[in-house]
Amino acid sequence: MSILRPVLVLATVLVGFCFVIVSRDASARMWQRNGPAAAEDYLFITDNRGDGHIVMVMWFAPPMISPAQQPARELLSRYVVISTVAAKVDPATGLSQKASWPDPVLSTDKGLRLNPIPEAKIPPAAAGFVTAARSSMQQALGVLGQSTTWHVFEPGGVDACKPGELRVRYADETYTYKTPVPGCEVKPG
Repeated sequence: MSILRPVLVLATVLVGFCFVIVSRDASARMWQRNGPAAAEDYLFITDNRGDGHIVMVMWFAPPMISPAQQPARELLSRYVVISTVAAKVDPATGLSQKASWPDPVLSTDKGLRLNPIPEAKIPPAAAGFVTAARSSMQQALGVLGQSTTWHVFEPGGVDACKPGELRVRYADETYTYKTPVPGCEVKPG
């Protein structure tokens, strides 16, 4: 029961977070450019390749979570959690067909490759986070969300709020996140 409680807390936080993402009004630009909103905007990459082909790479990092949700922030500081999807969306029906690509390869600006954690060995709290996120994304994105895959990596020195870089090689492209990402607290110094 003691391990299940943090997993349920994280799952509840994530479901609420995903609901906020999905329920936002569409606009040409974000009005709030700080904190979790700025981090979310930066960490969710959508690559529209034309002709209905779309690739999405999403890094779930601590700055995108409210400081009030400290357990989720701590979890995301211990692991690098990435979700990916590559699909062709039919504009007439909105249905998507998943494209087959190998799992993403993550590395740092120093060339260090991050080690993926096999699904069977993902710690319970991280597995609970991924399960809740997967469910929320499936509901939010429908068929496209069902095509989303989730990956948990050892951090390998990557810290969303320290100078550096995270590179995600996926679908014949390298997507780069420069760190610190927007939304990190700047400490006087």
